[in-house]
Amino acid sequence: MRPCKTKPGPDQDAKSRSINLGLDPEEAVDMGLEVEEVETGRKRAVAGYLDPRWENWLQGHRVELNAMSTPQFLAWLEGKIRLYDQGKVIPPENIMEESLEQSLEAKLGRVIADEILEQNHYDDQVAAAVRQVKQCYHDSQTCGSQAPLKETVQTELAREPVNLWKNVVEEVSEGIIKNYRF
Repeated sequence: MRPCKTKPGPDQDAKSRSINLGLDPEEAVDMGLEVEEVETGRKRAVAGYLDPRWENWLQGHRVELNAMSTPQFLAWLEGKIRLYDQGKVIPPENIMEESLEQSLEAKLGRVIADEILEQNHYDDQVAAAVRQVKQCYHDSQTCGSQAPLKETVQTELAREPVNLWKNVVEEVSEGIIKNYRF
């Protein structure tokens, strides 16, 4: 049982609040859980909402949560949570409106971009550029001004063993695009 200054209720109106799901002494005794005696020395702080009778009882006794079996503990905890369960959390309207606006902007942006790309034959332009640049690249390999891809990858991996072959291929790709106009 943990100290708590006030016992919040389910009807409390607050943006953020703590809910006491703790095991109160009366509840523990009613459940028939094992009660442990504790040494009294100094006065122990207890929850302010407790009846004075239980405040005095807690000065010399305690009940641990592990006094419950696992199924008993889970049933107890689910019962506590059920008291405060109000279903799915729905944010304030301004948050939902902002989310809707962001969603609309993203979705409409994709629709409009797709339309522009289609109107300008984007896929055809990319395919033609890839063919043209690949041909130039292969021609430069044939004439010896460019090392074959496999050799480039092996050389780079020998120089930098922690690198990945895919990264080397990406770098080659960037170099090709930089060096060959389409």
